[in-house]
Amino acid sequence: MRTRLFLGSLVLLCALAFVVPAQAVTINGVDYLLFAQCKIGMEDGGTNITGNIAVNEICGTENGFLRIGAHNIVNGSATANRMFFGTSSTVTTCNFNISTGGNANATCGSQNAAVLPITAWPPLPVPTVNPSATNFTCQSFQICNLPAGAYRDIRAKDNSVLNLDGGTYEARNLTIENKATLNGNSSAVNLTNVFSTEPNATINDVNITSIKVGTVEVMVTGNNSTINNSLLYAPFARAHLHQNTIGQGTETVAVLITVEPITLTPPPPAGCACVGEVAKGASTIDLSNGCGLNNAANLFFVATTCAINCPGAGCTATTVSGVPSATSASLNIPVVPAGDYHVIVVSPGGQFCTAATVPLP
Repeated sequence: MRTRLFLGSLVLLCALAFVVPAQAVTINGVDYLLFAQCKIGMEDGGTNITGNIAVNEICGTENGFLRIGAHNIVNGSATANRMFFGTSSTVTTCNFNISTGGNANATCGSQNAAVLPITAWPPLPVPTVNPSATNFTCQSFQICNLPAGAYRDIRAKDNSVLNLDGGTYEARNLTIENKATLNGNSSAVNLTNVFSTEPNATINDVNITSIKVGTVEVMVTGNNSTINNSLLYAPFARAHLHQNTIGQGTETVAVLITVEPITLTPPPPAGCACVGEVAKGASTIDLSNGCGLNNAANLFFVATTCAINCPGAGCTATTVSGVPSATSASLNIPVVPAGDYHVIVVSPGGQFCTAATVPLP
């Protein structure tokens, strides 16, 4: 039986520069994780965003509307002409001109008028896209390397891994199926139609643009998808981030953005490792939803306290079982006295200690 423990807080002693997507939406010194032209609609539930969100201008039938859903948390600024404040929601800084409901005083740490538009639209360059007539499909459970170039439809089927080469891709549609992975390696994928993932997909290090025009959702993430260090850009259409999408260092830009309960965070400091969840198995300690865990220079320890520097007294070294990925790793359970232990990762960027513990041995 596995004991699953979620982190309440993190001790991260890394202080290097952040990495950001190649076309990060930074305007007047502000970096935005969600940036819509006319509307952001955030549904009720456990959305947690560490960063800034904004509706750029007074446009559309709702005149520049941002809905903060019940129990939503925005650890940053939220900016729009019109704003709704859900029950038990929290926003660090609210920049708005009109309240359409809820209690701004209960939600907002501070309040200011919104000065709009924030920038000219579209906020980033829009490429010219010329797909070819050639489809590419990475079959289930296969690892595929796709050279840059023009295609018709690109698809990664269930449980496959599709590796791009860092160049520019032109296509009609890009589809990442259930439990498939797209490794962008800093590529640009420019589409005339739709980017979509099925549930449990993973997207890493890619800028995806759709130039389609209309009231259609052209950037769609499936439930439980993970999007790392990427840009989803639909300057003339809509985006929909489905439930339990986890975005780290990822930004979404569209005319209208629909947000189900999701988690968005900034990228980790360069060179650092982190752990989002720790679980004890029969013979391993399993780390998941992390970052930088596959760095060969990492050292792993367990300790009964985070107030410690490893290696050193009180730290017990452990080894990696199997081959780690950037976001997950399994550690062999070391020989230690019975107790509750934090996992400590010492990476080139510093030391990370989980706030949660696992019972060992």
